[in-house]
Amino acid sequence: GVDTNTTATFTPANDELLAQLTRRVLAARSEVLVAARFVNNPDVLRALLNRQQAGLTVVVLLTRDEKSSIKTASYLTSNGFPQTRLFFDTLPVSSQLIVIDRETVITGNLPFNSQIAAASGDMLIMMNPRLALQYRTHIGARVRASVAVP
Repeated sequence: GVDTNTTATFTPANDELLAQLTRRVLAARSEVLVAARFVNNPDVLRALLNRQQAGLTVVVLLTRDEKSSIKTASYLTSNGFPQTRLFFDTLPVSSQLIVIDRETVITGNLPFNSQIAAASGDMLIMMNPRLALQYRTHIGARVRASVAVP
């Protein structure tokens, strides 16, 4: 059944997609969890670093053994992101997902790749603490089964 306590917003491909995603990450107050094959979009990387430097819990789970994910890890750690919050999943990360402040889930064809125009992506934002908890639990399980970034 449909959870009537969910507020959902779908953003189709448009030039504002990246700006909307970045604003959501920068608006986080306590926690940002990311699961993605890789993240190499400079705006998204800077937003994650900003939240980490502001003292929030930021966890990034990337696909292991992918050239782009290794570059993502290298960029983050060289800019002060703690290795203890950066993980390579032992399984391929099949979807792009962000959980913010234990209440917001963002998924879709997110503009994490700077080589792909944000206009080709889409984003579904769901405001629902119960749903966010389920995704947060899933990411936590994947982190526990993952390999720490060397």
